[in-house]
Amino acid sequence: MELSMCPIRISSQGRELTTFGSSLFPSACYEDCLRYDDLPWHWHDEWELIRVIDGAADIKAGNNCYIISEGDGIFVNSGVLHSIGNARRKISRLHSVIFHPRLIGGGQDTIYWQKYIHPFLENASADSICLDQAVTWQRDVLDSLERTWKIHMSEDYGYEFLIREEMSHVLYTLITRNPPAPASPSPRSLRNSERMKAMLAYIHTHYSESVTIGQVAASASISVSEALRCFQSSIGRTPGQYLRHFRIHQAEKLLETTDDKIIDIGIQCGFSEMSYFAKSFREVHGCTPSEYRKRSAGTESP
Repeated sequence: MELSMCPIRISSQGRELTTFGSSLFPSACYEDCLRYDDLPWHWHDEWELIRVIDGAADIKAGNNCYIISEGDGIFVNSGVLHSIGNARRKISRLHSVIFHPRLIGGGQDTIYWQKYIHPFLENASADSICLDQAVTWQRDVLDSLERTWKIHMSEDYGYEFLIREEMSHVLYTLITRNPPAPASPSPRSLRNSERMKAMLAYIHTHYSESVTIGQVAASASISVSEALRCFQSSIGRTPGQYLRHFRIHQAEKLLETTDDKIIDIGIQCGFSEMSYFAKSFREVHGCTPSEYRKRSAGTESP
């Protein structure tokens, strides 16, 4: 398998659009090199295992925030909003394995799905699980991740059997160490999650336009004050701060992958004034957009 970074493509519903593996074998592995900014908030139906190989990562999943050090990792459950950032403002390297529950459980009419997978998907205490290499059972999961990653990369004949075996072991370990919580998520928690997905989806769709907090709130049929509360409690930012951050992230990609003029990139990403674009970009990266483009191209030292 060719090594690649995990692509982030988000639908109008805030859902990850990337196809991980194929419909016949829904599993894929990636190596990501984080530079100076976060991957945007998103969610997907697949489970995700991440291990930090070099550096450190700032990972937010649901209402939890983690600083994941080198060698440690995290599990993110299906449908959980999450983002990944660089914790130490230098390049960090991650290995990830992303796989759909049906890789292990097959259809919903199997005992695997009904007895184990569905309860785990609904387990509020397992939205995200930090994996510390100093803890024996968690190191065991991390080792399975690495074996799976290497098997994926080789794709030797019969590799699908080996990956399903490794991921079944991971799921068994996570389930036995994180039994279903007696209480279901509160109606308010579930409502907040759906509201956040709707508001993030609006921002991800309309970031290139003039966007007001009122419009963001209206996308989830709530008041501005409730939108502010949801954002603050969920991701620790205001809608305006998140919008600006997402615009900068989109600008990064265009600076790295196109030859478009910087003023045109600013306009494409919702910055109507070049001075504000340059100021906002510098606040995040400590450099101008043009300097960032040179660094990304390797023509200027960081």
